[in-house]
Amino acid sequence: MTKEHAIRTFVNKYFRLLKSTKEFDGKQYDQIKRAYFGTDLRFKFGNPPDREICDCFIKVLIRANRITAVEMLADVIEETPFLRLSKLDAQKYAGEVATVSDKYSIREELADLRDVEKIERLAERARQEKAKEIDQLIIQKKEEYRRLPSILDDVEFEEPEEFPAPDEKLEWWAWNWGSA
Repeated sequence: MTKEHAIRTFVNKYFRLLKSTKEFDGKQYDQIKRAYFGTDLRFKFGNPPDREICDCFIKVLIRANRITAVEMLADVIEETPFLRLSKLDAQKYAGEVATVSDKYSIREELADLRDVEKIERLAERARQEKAKEIDQLIIQKKEEYRRLPSILDDVEFEEPEEFPAPDEKLEWWAWNWGSA
């Protein structure tokens, strides 16, 4: 068991207490936390900070409540006293919300399709995602190349003081073809 797994188990076990929209009882929470991490786990992972528990709790909430927008998450944080006391920023979890949103949109999109159509849609979605990733990498590489110094900037070239005059241009009939 890892520390993350222990925190996730704690969150799942006491989900109702943490999710409660009533007044949050900090003393009860501290007792339960101390009992779980101290008595049950014998402080194997120490006493994790509330911030880590909140992070795990929000990830569970996002998946359990199918939160598909950052605004929805901000409302949930505002309604839940445990999260409100921790002063969390919903924007920090935008990536997690986007992942869950994509996951559920795929499920809804594929619900009424046959197997062959599902495979085609999934393949198309994968192509689109890879194309976006490739475009982002191209843009990133272009920026890297633009930031590289040019070798032309390192050397100063001497410019001629006078440009050489062009040779007189002879017409073709004035050429010396040589004596035959």
